[in-house]
Amino acid sequence: MAESGDEMYIHHAPTPPRRRGCGCLGCLGRLCIGLLALIIIGLLFAWVMLVVFPPFGRERVARVLLVGLDEPDRLHPRTMPRRSDAVILMAVPLDGRGATMLAVPRDARVRIPGVRGPRKINAAYPIGKVPLLQQTLAQESTLNARLPYYLVFSSVTLKAMVDAVHGVRVDVPFAMDYDDNWGNLHIHLKKGPQVLNGEQAVGYVRWRKNNSGEDNAGTDFDRSERQQEVLKALANKLLTARGIVNAPTVYKKFRANTQSNLTFRQLVVLGLNFKDATALAVPGDASPRRGVSYVECDWRAGRAMWEKAIR
Repeated sequence: MAESGDEMYIHHAPTPPRRRGCGCLGCLGRLCIGLLALIIIGLLFAWVMLVVFPPFGRERVARVLLVGLDEPDRLHPRTMPRRSDAVILMAVPLDGRGATMLAVPRDARVRIPGVRGPRKINAAYPIGKVPLLQQTLAQESTLNARLPYYLVFSSVTLKAMVDAVHGVRVDVPFAMDYDDNWGNLHIHLKKGPQVLNGEQAVGYVRWRKNNSGEDNAGTDFDRSERQQEVLKALANKLLTARGIVNAPTVYKKFRANTQSNLTFRQLVVLGLNFKDATALAVPGDASPRRGVSYVECDWRAGRAMWEKAIR
């Protein structure tokens, strides 16, 4: 202690210098913990919504009717009803066993409820829209198929979605060269595996013949195979990492160009389970009657295919 009268000095221990960056590291740690918590909450929410409250209820297999519309009439686009150019029954097991697509020829001869005489199945949609087509397919004389869900699309839908995923890869069986200025359809594809953009994909599924008259294999069954090939390629592309990144854009274009009673959650579940899809068609033979080109289908074989798909 200093003598009396002298000033007393108190020496404090020097404050250690602060380490630079500790605050930033702390903020980064808290941010990572927050993001991890959000991811966990998101996964739990998805699990609850998809597992605890499944979007298809107690159904083990989702049954969906896909209806592809033909092109609108050039002279009367608003007044002339559009027919179904593609009728495809889709069975998607919700346990990941693989989906099945069963195509019905658009010229299939059927009895449409409430309509006199035999008609082509593509007449059901313009007469009574989706409900009448569902009733036609639910008859025991056709496929005895109950299809509570539906999805109506057109070439505009297909073009938009294929472009949204930056093209789909298909194997073109032969060179396709066709021009129809009136129908605004121009198809020029080389033979072999290739990536098609939206416009090319639409031409690929719509092709019937070449202008030269060669390779005229454009039957209903051939077109159904090409339609299913493109749909499978599109579904496979959507399940890739790039497809998942583009999912919001694809969904926006999908909703803008389709009619469907499927909810967003149901579409997500269908997309996750639509893998290793098997493409089938109801067998049949061309059977002209009184100048009308029908396809006489083997409905018994078709029912067996459908019953196997929904087991």
